[in-house]
Amino acid sequence: MSYNRIVIIGNGFDLAMGLRSRYSDYIDYSVYRPIREMLKYSEMTCESDLLKVRVKDDFFYHFINEVERTVKLVNQSDSFSSLEGNTNKALSIKVKNDFVNQLLRNNGTNWIDIESFYYQALKRAYYQTDPFGSRGRAMGALPLSVISEGMNILENGFKEYLTSELVQFKKDFNTDLIKEFRKVLFKVINAKGNEQREFMMRRHNCESSVTEDPNKILFLNFNYTDIFSQVMDAHNGEASKYSHIQIHGTLDSEENPVIFGYGDDTTEVYQEFELTEDSIYLERVKSMQYSRNYNYQNLLSFIENAVYEVFVIGHSCGLSDKTMLSTIFDNENCT
Repeated sequence: MSYNRIVIIGNGFDLAMGLRSRYSDYIDYSVYRPIREMLKYSEMTCESDLLKVRVKDDFFYHFINEVERTVKLVNQSDSFSSLEGNTNKALSIKVKNDFVNQLLRNNGTNWIDIESFYYQALKRAYYQTDPFGSRGRAMGALPLSVISEGMNILENGFKEYLTSELVQFKKDFNTDLIKEFRKVLFKVINAKGNEQREFMMRRHNCESSVTEDPNKILFLNFNYTDIFSQVMDAHNGEASKYSHIQIHGTLDSEENPVIFGYGDDTTEVYQEFELTEDSIYLERVKSMQYSRNYNYQNLLSFIENAVYEVFVIGHSCGLSDKTMLSTIFDNENCT
């Protein structure tokens, strides 16, 4: 009996390679870095994709003498709320979009938090638009247009940030490190487990023995970058054995555009979203965006073709990709 293997690649892979691709890295780039740069060069204003900052008028005459102290206050801030509180006397900080403003104050630390916050914002907006109040009350609901604009700002800002980080990453590209990383990667990927093969035989009532090596290996990459491709390009293995799908898109690709949204379409509220006349509720549902190319269909073909096992590298397997992961792990061919 032959079998295949899916290797799920998450953001932890890019992080292990040295790319600063966390949500907190992007926030540092778009919130804290512009303020630090403004103070460093004693400028009166600064602006990023997320906010505008200026030195307050009544603080202007003290500004030069207080720069060093203000820099320390910025560096000591461990959240957006504390940043505002610490610098309130010196700086006026205005977030450009109300959804982004709420998000920053929510103190999310990773991408799952952002996707969850977006989904909750849609729910609040949905409840707020109920003319009969049968859905319940929604505190802090924002207009759908504001939520949509905020997500556009975040997506475009993160793509711009990640693109700039990749440029620097490739300048510092360490070929020897890549080779060592590749050795470790393929040692894991090509691991042979007797217990796993025995389980396959029992699971699928197989009379013949399971082959030692997988027949085909699919790398299902959830990242937007081409870092994994660079690692794979230098591998001298059997090219026909390996395939690679960037399921959430690639930076600067028209054929495989970035997918940025939420991935759980199994809730009751989502079913109600589908019945509304406003397309904004569904514009960032990942499963809806998968239809823009053949990546998802290619994945389905792979998992329906033969028995397979799943390896996970650097992915949290959280709710943000629940629908996709359920498709993989709940399939009867998955061992």
